[in-house]
Amino acid sequence: MRKTRMQLPGLSVVLAGIAVGTLAACSGAPAYSSSKPQPATSVTGGNPASSSNPRTITASTTYCSRVPPSLIQSTLGLAVGKQQPVIEGPVAVCAYTGRYEVLVRYQVNENAAQFSQDKKSMTSLHQTVATITGLGDSAFSATLRTGSPATLTLAARKGTVAIFVTSPASLASERALMTILLNQL
Repeated sequence: MRKTRMQLPGLSVVLAGIAVGTLAACSGAPAYSSSKPQPATSVTGGNPASSSNPRTITASTTYCSRVPPSLIQSTLGLAVGKQQPVIEGPVAVCAYTGRYEVLVRYQVNENAAQFSQDKKSMTSLHQTVATITGLGDSAFSATLRTGSPATLTLAARKGTVAIFVTSPASLASERALMTILLNQL
């Protein structure tokens, strides 16, 4: 039986916006490429001196291990398949196979100014952006309505870690997942 995968129009725009805003806001972080793996150091808002280069803080697969497909299914109500983690520098992206594209992205070493830039970049990509209260140190949602269903990104920052959940699920469902993820930090 052949599996079909629903493509969410504009999801690459959402991801590009997050990436552009994040990379533009990162000062002093070295450039990195997916063809050149970076060392993975788990950082949970902790000590940058634990890395061999105190200015280079990288994400690790530890973040994605906190978000198994069963958690995505139970909180977002979306059937997803195997998780495919991608780690690049300060970013850990947990992507899930299946009918719907679901992404959970961790950005380590994120400060309030960088998070604000992430929000502005979503607005510049013609997404409907709203401030969300009661999640982490700050939070916002961004909705892209170019496809059906719409794609929603819920972003929250706690300490030096920002989390972005992107899916076609409702804001209430994404908020439930985000609450769990923030409590794990």
